[in-house]
Amino acid sequence: MKKFLWLVLLFFAQPLYAQQLAPLTVQKIMRDPKWIGTSPSNVFWSPDSRKIYFNWNPQQSLSENESIYVGGNPGPSVSDSLYEVTLQDPVPRKVPVAERKLVNAERYGSWNNDHSQLVFSQENSLYLLDITGNKPEKLLQTTDRISHTGFSFNGNRVVYQLRGNLYSRDLKSGQIQLLTDFREGKKRHQKNELTPQDRFLQGDALDNSRVLRQRKRQKEATDKALRAQASQSPKTIYLGDKDIDGMTISPDGRFVVYRLKDTPKDVRYTQVPDYVTSSGYTENMRGRPLAGTPQPSFKSYVYDRDKDSVVPIAVQQIPGIRDLSDYLKDYRRRDSILKKDPPVRSVMILDPVWNKRGSGAFVVIRSLDHKDRWIMLLDAATGKLRLLDRQRDEAWIGGPGIGSVDDQGSVGWI
Repeated sequence: MKKFLWLVLLFFAQPLYAQQLAPLTVQKIMRDPKWIGTSPSNVFWSPDSRKIYFNWNPQQSLSENESIYVGGNPGPSVSDSLYEVTLQDPVPRKVPVAERKLVNAERYGSWNNDHSQLVFSQENSLYLLDITGNKPEKLLQTTDRISHTGFSFNGNRVVYQLRGNLYSRDLKSGQIQLLTDFREGKKRHQKNELTPQDRFLQGDALDNSRVLRQRKRQKEATDKALRAQASQSPKTIYLGDKDIDGMTISPDGRFVVYRLKDTPKDVRYTQVPDYVTSSGYTENMRGRPLAGTPQPSFKSYVYDRDKDSVVPIAVQQIPGIRDLSDYLKDYRRRDSILKKDPPVRSVMILDPVWNKRGSGAFVVIRSLDHKDRWIMLLDAATGKLRLLDRQRDEAWIGGPGIGSVDDQGSVGWI
């Protein structure tokens, strides 16, 4: 009897519950920001921790961009503006356009170990911000782009990349030093050895000409001075037809780990017609290359500045570097051929993560077939690797904190 009464009450309660629900509309289904408003996003602190910045567009304004961003992905809308609040004044204030470049430049700068100084680049200039001061100090201004700023040499110098090489600036003396000497192309071949007849003719000419003897002495003195100067310069490293794809220096300034990218030549891309153009004519847009097109390959090296030598980071020592994918079992003939001599898979060794003292580093390594992710200790002096962790997914390695092919993910020292 009790069970019957509960069923009756539940039956009559359903219409009452349904009447309380709001009508289902297109606006409710789509949840477009134009109807429900926009939330602040991309929140970050100012370097002195006195302000909080965020992106926001409370008025749904179109003044800065052409359209309101429509989509469900997190992050700032294309029409968002930069706002700030302070601990004393919680009312949001729109950051003036003239200040936004400096705010964004400071955000992506690099701190020293005790977080008392911040180095960053803006508009081809290098800046140093001391949190006890009010304005950043301009250290250097050039006509070329400055990137990848940071601290090294135990915090006594700031380092930066300029024109494909690494430089340092001493914070006390202001002296600038070239740390790497990467050059495009190949090293020129030395002149061929002289034949016995040519050596005799040259000696005879020197014996009979005082002017030639004087020129030889001057050239020998110049060469000697150049060799003495070269001994203080970094080793010249020729890139051939490859490009620098990443470069970092250890906190003590001894090791420079760099990665070279070899891009295949004559890669054909698909052409996608674009019918909506300002010219009124159909134009082609370059799309992705077809599946199976040769992809770029990567190799990583360690330049020891103390020994002025370069050692490669050998990928053959990575555990499982020759493992075959499971799907090949469905292609028995190909699988049997590859099992006889499995190839070394292509990988990308990402920039090393150093501890504060520079005494240790580890690297995240991603296989370019997206099956494996390794975390390995790096012995920078020898280029040897030691496994800390390996993750494998036959479908696609990924997930929270894992990162992507060129992203380390959530890793660090504690």
